[in-house]
Amino acid sequence: MLDPKFFDYPATTSSEVHVISQQHHKHATIQDITYPSPAGGQVPAYLIVPDRQGPFAGMIFVHWGQLDRHEFVDEAMILAELGVVSLCIDAPTRRPRALQANIPAETAARDLGLQIVADVRHGIDILAARPDIDLQRLGYVGHSYGATNGGIIAGVEKRFKTYVLMAGYASMSDAYRVSNHPFLSKWRHRTSWEEQERYLHLIEPLDAVHYIGYATPASAFFQFSHQDEFVSEEQALRYFEAANHPKQMRWYDSSHELNAQARMDRARWLCQELKLGSLPARIETKLSE
Repeated sequence: MLDPKFFDYPATTSSEVHVISQQHHKHATIQDITYPSPAGGQVPAYLIVPDRQGPFAGMIFVHWGQLDRHEFVDEAMILAELGVVSLCIDAPTRRPRALQANIPAETAARDLGLQIVADVRHGIDILAARPDIDLQRLGYVGHSYGATNGGIIAGVEKRFKTYVLMAGYASMSDAYRVSNHPFLSKWRHRTSWEEQERYLHLIEPLDAVHYIGYATPASAFFQFSHQDEFVSEEQALRYFEAANHPKQMRWYDSSHELNAQARMDRARWLCQELKLGSLPARIETKLSE
């Protein structure tokens, strides 16, 4: 585990938001924005704002590694009807080159992990700058890559009230060492032992299992799949067991992507933890589609 001070970012980082475009919908407005990354470059994001008066709860979504900020837009639009402002951000590796930070290749495995943590934390600053946000009702939702890094964020960031961690790894370094997934098996086969050890030395201090136990007083809701082709049951249980209370875990008969039932359960958890009220029948219908 790294000293939490390792994740500090400059207080002078600008919170200026650049609005590229916006689209008005029935219940919310979607803004395509960028904001400065504390590590350099810009963070592309979608800001989804309810078309009514606040105060609103605030949410930050971080996507699955193979996807991008589009993954949670539909879900964020539904939550907007419940009074949630959402920030859906792109991971550093999914950004256009012109917006990426200048990170040395030899330490990128570590530095990109540090960057996503800083970008999420500065995302809270972006939300906090809005007068319509209730800072006592902030939530984080992450899937796979977003859930794995969410464990780190939970250990060093105390402004979130709750975390939803979907199909995340307790230890990414262990997955690289022993996972039978074809991608990781091929990586071990084509990478020299020395290079493997150098890479694992960089990422092991960022394993989520080192941090998730320090999330207090925030709550955590873990979602895993019995048919997950990436995250093993051993990894899932290790992640959950390392977390502090209050926490819950649910399993789904689905792939790594999870399913509509998981989406419904997330919404119910967020309604409970962020005091959004009961889930209306019309919202349940949308979530189940």
